[in-house]
Amino acid sequence: MEIYELRADHLAFYYDEHSILRDASFTVKRGERIAIAGENSTERTMLLNIILRLHDSEGGGIFFDDQDTEKMELELYRSQFSVVAQFPYLFQDTIRDNLDPFFHYTDKELISFFRRFHMDDVYKRLPDGLDTPINVDGTNLSGGEKQKLAFLCGVLKRAPFLIRDECTSGYDKESEEWLFTQGLGLLHDTGIIFVTHQSQYLNCFDRVYQLKNGRLMEIAV
Repeated sequence: MEIYELRADHLAFYYDEHSILRDASFTVKRGERIAIAGENSTERTMLLNIILRLHDSEGGGIFFDDQDTEKMELELYRSQFSVVAQFPYLFQDTIRDNLDPFFHYTDKELISFFRRFHMDDVYKRLPDGLDTPINVDGTNLSGGEKQKLAFLCGVLKRAPFLIRDECTSGYDKESEEWLFTQGLGLLHDTGIIFVTHQSQYLNCFDRVYQLKNGRLMEIAV
């Protein structure tokens, strides 16, 4: 299934007659990077939940290349997305099995992704390399390491669209700057939806949408 564009069209959600989302519309094509900025975490979370079909929109719809996705089988629909959350969950297993649970890559290829995405320092700190086990709740990893490994998991899935939700809080300044200014540009065939309340990197995106009072509007930066 080849998909080239995701379009969210007038999404809406209400709770106890209060509007959480009223008119949320955006588009992202593969190879594009968009940012969704906003201070209200409830609005941001609800928008992502609707995109991932964890909640149903009470208006509008989501389209893949102008095809309404409402009746698309849920597993197939969600397979079009990779999601990197602010507090990622990693399995209590080895680094290798977290990055490549279906054995699509050689060890050499996996290690090359650490290098390509500026994470040599993470790999060098793994005492047994790809065979390093991850403790319960990832207690043997720092917050930044968990976020970076989750990012690699998302990249290696090779889904058409990658959603990143406030997921650089554990990065050091240099790593965060590299990600925005260079790293995201390496994902040439992926549509990137980056949800953030930070403003200093918004000029790194093709389009920026402001989520405020339940409305999503494209803004100039």
